[in-house]
Amino acid sequence: ALHWDKGINLFYYQNQARVKLYKEDGENVFVTKNRDFSISVDELKDQIVSSPELFSHNVILRPIIQDTLFPNAITVGGPGEIAYFSQLKGVYKLFQRRMPMIYPRVSLTLFEKKFQKIQKGFDFTIEEIINRDLEAKSQAMTEDFEKDQFVTDFANTMKKELRHLTEEAEKKGKAIADSLKPSVRKIDFEIDKIKDKYLKKIEETQGISKNQIERLKNGITPRLKPQERVFNYFYFMNFHGPSLLSEIMKQVDITDFSHQVLFYE
Repeated sequence: ALHWDKGINLFYYQNQARVKLYKEDGENVFVTKNRDFSISVDELKDQIVSSPELFSHNVILRPIIQDTLFPNAITVGGPGEIAYFSQLKGVYKLFQRRMPMIYPRVSLTLFEKKFQKIQKGFDFTIEEIINRDLEAKSQAMTEDFEKDQFVTDFANTMKKELRHLTEEAEKKGKAIADSLKPSVRKIDFEIDKIKDKYLKKIEETQGISKNQIERLKNGITPRLKPQERVFNYFYFMNFHGPSLLSEIMKQVDITDFSHQVLFYE
């Protein structure tokens, strides 16, 4: 069931605190939630005129007061603001105010060069990055590294052939076998060395790959949110300078209400 809040759309400052006023049932009186303060309708009207600083508007009245003090022809807003404003037409009509035109703001991701390199290196699509669909590909890459048996199989095959060579040499005579042993030991050592280097490099590459993917995610979808919800323009301007604004104005289409990606070099 719906619960109707009987509070009015104004806050009252009482003892340096902002408190909400509620309509008392069957009475022309407003009270605070804990009922430690009450005021009649007439007293409320008088105080609004004589001491307006004791009152502040709530979220419903904010647009009305804002557009009364600073009339707007157009209000540019995001999806949440537009959904909210769309419910206020009757409120504007009640206060005999003209409602401004509501225009969707541009939705944008700034795709910097450092992230473009990572994206191309891993062959991620823009959609996969924006929609946070990298986990499956990242996991598959990790599994590929872990399943890499080539060097292990190679080392085992080489050592097996060395043992076979030693066995054949022993059949020809102890002197021949003994003459080969120093070289066999060196080759065996080098095979292990090659294997260790290979596996170490694989491990390093895997670590670098994970770090790069994390950088990409943190830069394009920080905190698993759209970039524009976390970083504002000034964050990027500190890195790229004021010329970034002209590039945004050049590339961004304000009539395109779909999400746009700006590739910035």
